[in-house]
Amino acid sequence: MVSQKYIEGLARKHGTPLFIISKSRLMDEAKRFRAYLPRVTPYYAVKANQHPGILKTLAQAKLGFDVASTQEIASVLSMGVSPERLIFANTIKRVDALKFAQKHGVRLMTFDSEYELNKIARYVPRAEVLVRIKVPNVGSMVELSLKFGAEPADAIPLLIKAHRLGLKPVGVSFHVGSQCTHVENYLDAFEMTSIILRDASLKQLPLEIVDIGGGFPIRHLRSDEDIFAKMAPVINKELDRLFDPTVRLI
Repeated sequence: MVSQKYIEGLARKHGTPLFIISKSRLMDEAKRFRAYLPRVTPYYAVKANQHPGILKTLAQAKLGFDVASTQEIASVLSMGVSPERLIFANTIKRVDALKFAQKHGVRLMTFDSEYELNKIARYVPRAEVLVRIKVPNVGSMVELSLKFGAEPADAIPLLIKAHRLGLKPVGVSFHVGSQCTHVENYLDAFEMTSIILRDASLKQLPLEIVDIGGGFPIRHLRSDEDIFAKMAPVINKELDRLFDPTVRLI
């Protein structure tokens, strides 16, 4: 733990406000996530903070990276991360960003509309795509389903469309919203996603990836309750019940 004296010294040297990042704490949090959700491969959302020190530390921890722009892709790749560890998770991607992804081998990406599918097929042919669906965001600090996601009923037709366009439909993506304290949001999303996976399999579109999107609540103060620790066992139980071990969870 960083001492108060050390922090005060940094403040005198650099001025305030001052944002201090602990590399050891980042590594500890990565280990903690893996311990709580052992089936899930953690992907860091670069939009949260793309400081080179953070990216380098998490790259060394073997995390994947959720990227949303040309700049974010370039920042992660500059750390020596292979493009296979990236998911381009912006569902409204700029054409120049798609061209950049194609050039640098970033093949995994999300979509939530036919318009986006047509764009991906044109600029990143044979890309691997996940359909992002709307799921409950009740009680989350930021309700992302208000902005992103196809209706679950439209997921299969969109996946079929992706296949017809020469893309490879590989999975389903969702996000329950940031700082989600309602574990029921996750459980409902898992149930919806498992139904889509079963329907896709019946239509000869076997899916292999489920992107559960994050949103787990963090503690802002040491005195805050560790809600994530309480949610994890419930989430693990449902993941094991609904998804075959061959399904990759990210």
